[in-house]
This record gives sequence, C-alpha cells and structure tokens, in this order.
Amino acid sequence: MRILNENNLMKPGNAKQALMWNMSGVCFFYFCRWLITIAVVRMSMDFYSAGILMLAISITNIWNVVAMYAGRNIQVSDIKNEFTDSEYVSLRIITVLAAILFCTVHVLISSDNIYQSLVIIVYMIVIASTAFSDVLYGLMQKEWRMDVIGMSNVLRGILFLTSFIVFFYFYGLLASVIAMSFFSIAIMVLFDMPIARRYAKLKLMFDFKRLSKLIRICFPLVIVAFLFTFIPSFTRIMLREQLSTEVLGMYGSVTLPAAMAQTIVFSAFAPVTTLIARSYLERNYKKYLRIFWTGIVGTATVFLVFFVLSFPLGRWFLQLIFSAEAAQYAPIFSEAILFSMFMCLGWYIMIPLVVFRKTVIQAIIYACGALICLLFASFMIQRFGASGANYIQMIANGFTFVALFIAVTIISKEQFASCTTSDSDSE
Repeated sequence: MRILNENNLMKPGNAKQALMWNMSGVCFFYFCRWLITIAVVRMSMDFYSAGILMLAISITNIWNVVAMYAGRNIQVSDIKNEFTDSEYVSLRIITVLAAILFCTVHVLISSDNIYQSLVIIVYMIVIASTAFSDVLYGLMQKEWRMDVIGMSNVLRGILFLTSFIVFFYFYGLLASVIAMSFFSIAIMVLFDMPIARRYAKLKLMFDFKRLSKLIRICFPLVIVAFLFTFIPSFTRIMLREQLSTEVLGMYGSVTLPAAMAQTIVFSAFAPVTTLIARSYLERNYKKYLRIFWTGIVGTATVFLVFFVLSFPLGRWFLQLIFSAEAAQYAPIFSEAILFSMFMCLGWYIMIPLVVFRKTVIQAIIYACGALICLLFASFMIQRFGASGANYIQMIANGFTFVALFIAVTIISKEQFASCTTSDSDSE
C-alpha cells in the first residue's frame, strides 16, 4: 500500500481537488497549443504553414498511439500494483523510441517534400517527450499528486507558446518546432522526472517475461487508441489529398477549439478511471453507476450547450480569433463540436471496459467505426467538401458510442453480479 507523506497541496484521494488541478493544467496547456495555431495563421500570409502544422499533428497523432501504448489507462487502473512503476516506465522508453523510428520511416517513404518531412519528424520528438512525461503523470496520479501534473502542463504550455511565437517570427515553422522539442525534453528531464523519483525508485527493468505480459495486456487498448486516432487523422489526410493543404489548414484551425475541448474532457476523465476501479474493487455497484452516469450527463451537457451557443456566436468568435475569411466557416465549427461530443462520450464509456479488462470488445467496436470512416470518408468529402469531414466523423463516432454504451451496460451488470455471487459464496 502506498503511503503519501509529502502532499502539502492536496489531500490524498480528494477527487474534486484532483479534478481541479488536472483540468486547470491541461486546459491551460491546450489553450496555449490552440494559441499556437492562431499565431500560425496570424503571422502567415495564408493557411499554408497552418496546413503543414496540421499535417504534422495528424500524422504524429497516429504514431503517438505507439509511443503511449495505452499504458496510462492500464497503469492508473492497476490499483493492486500487478506491475511496478519501473516496468511501466521501461515499457514507455521502448514504445517512445519505436514511435520516433516508425514515424521517421513513414514520413521519408510517403513524402518527397523535405521541409514538410523535417517538420513532422521534429514534431514527433515533441510528442514523444510528452508521451514519456505521461507515464510519470500516471505514477503521480496514483499518488493523487494531480497538482504536480497541473504545474507541469502549465509550464509546458508557457514554454511551448513563447518559444513557438519567437522562433516562428524570426526563423520560420521548422525552427519553432525544434524549439518546442527542446523545451519539452527540458521539462521532462528537469521537472517531471525529479518529482516522480520522490514517489518511486525508478530503474530500468527489461525483464522480457514481465514486459511481454504487460505488452499483451495493453495491446487491445493500443488497437483501440490507434483506431480512435485513425478516424480524425485519416479524415484530415483525405481532406488534404482531395482539396488542398490550405483547406486542411483552414479546417484544422477552425475545428481545433472543438479538438481542444476533447482533450480537456479526456483530462477530466483521468481520475475517473481510478474511482471506477475502486468502486469495482469494493463491489459497490451504486457508486459505480453514480460515477458512470455523472460523466455521461456532464459531458453531453457541456458539449450541447456549446453547440447551441456556436450558432449565434460562432461567426463572431472565428472572426475575432482568426479573420473575416475564417468566419465564413462557422458551420464547420458547429459541426465539429457535435462530432467531438460523440468522440468524448465513446472514450468515457470505454473506461469501465478497461477496468474490467474487456478491451477486446472495444477494439472490435472501434474497428467497425474505423471501417465506416475508411469506406465513406472520400465520398463524404467529395459530396460535402470540408463539412463532409465532419459528417463522416459524426457517423463513425456516433456508431461507436451507441455500440459501446450497449456493451458496457450489459457487461457492467454481469461483472458486478459475478462479484456479488463470488462474495456470497466465500461467506
């Protein structure tokens, strides 16, 4: 059993404080990332540089799945400490290096534009260093040190934004991404790792048998994460191929506030994984249902409020942030809020399946959603233009949400019923 003895900022296990610190830090970090996309548009003559940046984000998001290897969800739901902190960290080192390698090979094979390729490869280093910090965040989350996670994200957001703007202004996009990678690594080495070592004796643990077991446990979630990322990434890549880099830049800039909202909501889910795992361990079905439905209703309510407000305020908001040219794409902004809601609801509903270790079901359902996107994305974009990219994501993510909801409802009853039966038998 872990014992907290240096927690001066939070009470151990205080879910509300954990939520506040985690959300505040992540909100600030992704707000800064959003400001970066605004800066690209404002400081450029057109949407071309924004298009390159959005392409880099889309491609590295795919390989970020390899870097993360779905370890955070397994890590924070591992309340019985089946694996050690060192084993989670060691696995993350392997997956981060593999992601950088695979992304580099992918870009060099698929692109003949050297400048774009360099931007993507360097941006992958930014993503990879952030992915390594994530495993340290998982360690801190189990200690309920969400304050440290929040501080790390605030620091990363400030350095990302300032370095990007300064270097982009004087030297261009590639130099600005290089600066971001430098500061991301610096935060990881100088801030995240020293604090993580206060709570765990971290050392490299390359036990093939143990790591192989952890890899097998995580693998279905890796497939889910890949398919989850594949839907928006494939849609954006198809948008660029069928229309243009400039249109992708416009689409990415206009829809990024909705994408940022997704990430903020995901950050709010982080403590929920541990809470659901504890309710399952305690055999408390009522507590589980309360947590489960609070997340669903709260997430849907927030997105629907913003969706309604986007109609009277969307055009004004886009003109204020970007330009009069961007304001004409207000309908795309509204549509993005709606498909983002389905993405978030689907991701939230997956949490119980992670706790129950029923991850293969998630993979099958998301494979069906990705297949829908693969088959119809091209047609939807040809038929409806940039809005078609939103429509296909609404359909694919709407399907996965409904299918996951049905699966979780059935499996939850079975899991808690079996727990009750097991307890009764033991008595």
